[in-house]
Amino acid sequence: ISHAAIAAHPGRPRGDGGVRPLILHLDSMKGGHNSCNIIDALRGYLSMEWQAQAESNSDSVPARWQREHPGECLHDAWSEGNRYESRVATGVVLPRLPRQDNHCDCGLFLLAFVEFFCDAAPSALPEKMVLALKGKSTAATAEAEAQLASVVRAGHEGFLTQRWFDTVNTGLLRDHIREII
Repeated sequence: ISHAAIAAHPGRPRGDGGVRPLILHLDSMKGGHNSCNIIDALRGYLSMEWQAQAESNSDSVPARWQREHPGECLHDAWSEGNRYESRVATGVVLPRLPRQDNHCDCGLFLLAFVEFFCDAAPSALPEKMVLALKGKSTAATAEAEAQLASVVRAGHEGFLTQRWFDTVNTGLLRDHIREII
């Protein structure tokens, strides 16, 4: 496993300040995985999980939403095939992330992506900012990076970019895991 996929804002309504559901594919290998397949599989899982929880008597978000909106479908998410459609959650592949220089640090990068994402604790991930990171380095990507710095905790100025964390951290993580075991 050399990649992580994060579902951000899964229950947020569209048009809420530019923040909407996103699926971020964080891949530590250059061109190593078919992002479309991964994002589609995650959408399928989210769709089935939402449906299962919506039909339960639990206090889950899907069940509460279903009770509050009888007969409605969240953001028209349910097509005839009951799929979590792309118009509900945009799939985003970020091309400039910290990358491994071998094919054996996959799990370490996965753990690093999750750890640094959770530590950054973004208050929101506006779609426009995240999508700007997909392009080549331009004034727009620099502006998006600066704006993202305002929605994360201090110390994460390179959030979701190649400067997000030093790849040396993955080696240190290996040493830390070895100590624990």
